[in-house]
Amino acid sequence: MITNIFTTPLYTTTFDQLNNVEMVDYCYEYKSKVKGVQISNDIGYQSPQLQGEHGPLNELLKEIDYTTNAYAQRLGLSMPTFIDSIWININKPGATNMEHRHPKTMLSGVFYLKVPQNSGRIVFTNPISNFDLIWTDDYIDNYTPFNSECHYHMPINNELILFPSWLSHRVERNNSDSDRVSLAFNCSPIKS
Repeated sequence: MITNIFTTPLYTTTFDQLNNVEMVDYCYEYKSKVKGVQISNDIGYQSPQLQGEHGPLNELLKEIDYTTNAYAQRLGLSMPTFIDSIWININKPGATNMEHRHPKTMLSGVFYLKVPQNSGRIVFTNPISNFDLIWTDDYIDNYTPFNSECHYHMPINNELILFPSWLSHRVERNNSDSDRVSLAFNCSPIKS
């Protein structure tokens, strides 16, 4: 019998009921007014953390809040949670996000507003330290969740991805001829 231990919970769902066009337009309008920051992005736009009201994003934020709380409950984590930071990513052709984690928060996620074909996958790195030094390609006949160094996920429009904030991830280079637009965020428990 195989028992899965130390499982990494990646959750995905789609919110097709939201006004995607209005949210994408809002992100471009925000970019035109607010200078970006350099954190994990390579030649792409990353906004500073959004503060205050952002009307076209309100319904999405409610959906994220509800879904993240359900995810936290399923994982046995502290709740209720709240979105403690959120920012806009606009990765033009050629842009990428370097490998990183989201420290000092509990859960992280990305909502994909615009995903052109060939605009890059999100890549999650196996959290086992030195995994690639121990199980090399010489030891593997076919890749499974038990022996893979990375997990590649090709997002789609209106998809939400949730994952533990300690999970290292990166975004492949945008090889399309159009921008990939997303909102990334972190959630923490509300302390009473």
